[in-house]
Amino acid sequence: MYDTGRGGGKDDTQAVTWYRKAVEQGDPQGMNILGAMYDAGWGVAKDDKQALAWYRKAADKGNPIGMNNLGMMYANGQRVAQDDAQAVTWLQKAAEKGQPTGMNNLGRMYAYGRGVAQDDAQAVAWYLRAAEKGEPTAMLNLGGMYEFGAGVEQDDTQALAWYRKAAELGNEVAKEGLKRLEAPRNPKGPKKGITKKGAN
Repeated sequence: MYDTGRGGGKDDTQAVTWYRKAVEQGDPQGMNILGAMYDAGWGVAKDDKQALAWYRKAADKGNPIGMNNLGMMYANGQRVAQDDAQAVTWLQKAAEKGQPTGMNNLGRMYAYGRGVAQDDAQAVAWYLRAAEKGEPTAMLNLGGMYEFGAGVEQDDTQALAWYRKAAELGNEVAKEGLKRLEAPRNPKGPKKGITKKGAN
């Protein structure tokens, strides 16, 4: 999960011009946003190489969103050799700076044992910190951990509470989790959309 750190805008080409002026002044937030624009093709041709370069510049200047985004480039092997250890390094830096998306992504690395020893309790801890900062995907993932008893005692009440919070913020997978837990139980029925590790 990447984080742009920018609001929506209709004139992305004009925005690129302004962000270029910002980065000329050494602004790390502008560097991250320019990376995001290259990443998504907003106002410029999509260019993963440029996205990586700007995310790295932002991260090196201490921008926590840039750190998260650089970590995810390593996690996904996007314009760089896939490297879970490097991904965790940058996600940890972002998380320690209080960046909610970085916290959630670090939690997923622990949940799946990517770049770190697999540890559901650590995953839950990072999901909780991110969820408390309002990160809806972390709320969803925390709900999944409670639903399946991964890293915490199984607790449908807690699962419902976190799914509801995520659903209220527009998370569609969380809405499916609510429907599933609120429906009469069918022990043979499939559970779609969520695994104990989080959103599919």
